[in-house]
Amino acid sequence: MKKILILSLLSFFPLVILAQRYTISGYISDAENNEKLIGASVYVQGTTIGTISNVYGFYSLTLPKGKYKIAASFVGYKTEINDIDLNSNLSLNIKLSSGNELAEVDVVADKIDA
Repeated sequence: MKKILILSLLSFFPLVILAQRYTISGYISDAENNEKLIGASVYVQGTTIGTISNVYGFYSLTLPKGKYKIAASFVGYKTEINDIDLNSNLSLNIKLSSGNELAEVDVVADKIDA
């Protein structure tokens, strides 16, 4: 009887652990024209946990309950960092503003006589 009781209790243990994970999801877009950004990086700052936005600009991260700094970045845009306290599923749409633009570059080549 004790073995059955112990096995029953242990079978519910993984469910308790899984219940403590929540999902952050949303869209990454341009702040000026609201265009969705494909392939933008979304990650937990200071860790190796992250993802990229899909062809619709959508991302999703599943994390344990806790406090996080969620960073979003894309080439040519300023990185946006959001402090969140994750204790339920969260919808977080992020708008990135354009960063420093590079000056014009001229590429010039001279023909070499062989």
